[in-house]
Amino acid sequence: MLYAHEVILNELAQGRRPVTEGVEWFEGLSEDDQRKVLRALVLFCGQARAREGDVPESIARFRHPPHPHAGGDADGNADG
Repeated sequence: MLYAHEVILNELAQGRRPVTEGVEWFEGLSEDDQRKVLRALVLFCGQARAREGDVPESIARFRHPPHPHAGGDADGNADG
């Protein structure tokens, strides 16, 4: 079972939510909830086996997110 913050982090990682929305969401959390989200993010990065060498590509992808998939809109929703 995923917690709501895990779902949001996953959607942000997949580009299904705009980064600006994620920043606003995170900044609106209490300090305790921000800590919980950051702990979850550290665990996700560890599970993904993220390495220091992944940083430049991650930054580049953050600055230039991929285009939406065919058949969907910018929010990742299917047409129709």
